[in-house]
Amino acid sequence: MHEPRYGIVPVEVMLSQDGYSYLDAMRRGEILSPPMYETLGLRLKEVQRGRVVVQGTPGLRFYGPVNNVHVGFTSTVIQSALISAVQSALEVGEMAVPVEFKVNLVRPVIETTGPLDAIATVLYRGRTVATADGKLVDAAGKLFAHASVTCTIMTPVERPGEKKEG
Repeated sequence: MHEPRYGIVPVEVMLSQDGYSYLDAMRRGEILSPPMYETLGLRLKEVQRGRVVVQGTPGLRFYGPVNNVHVGFTSTVIQSALISAVQSALEVGEMAVPVEFKVNLVRPVIETTGPLDAIATVLYRGRTVATADGKLVDAAGKLFAHASVTCTIMTPVERPGEKKEG
């Protein structure tokens, strides 16, 4: 297995490939993984067109004030898989931006839960909107959370939030 590298991939690089190719190159370590993956210890485990698995392992460093893993960790793992599933269905020149995210937590995550897989699948891919749903499970398949996302699909001339000079 490769040793991951982390950083920001230029938007031009991302847009020059279809979403599946971009994410598969990331999974293989050919392009940088996002800094959030390093911060939370996430890894892109599987990539198919319209389906992605992101793995994260809970630990004490993610505990919140109620003596279990903070919902921020749980939500980030599953949201990363959801957005990546949508990304894997995009064509060259397209990017997806989430406009809605909903998560349902069905049992607490604790330090000894072990690695969790966030498995996400695209439900709908239209011209300007895509939706995906996913679940967060342990190695035995026990459900910890399920979630959905709605994304707008754009073909940007400029990166969202940035203005071109000139």
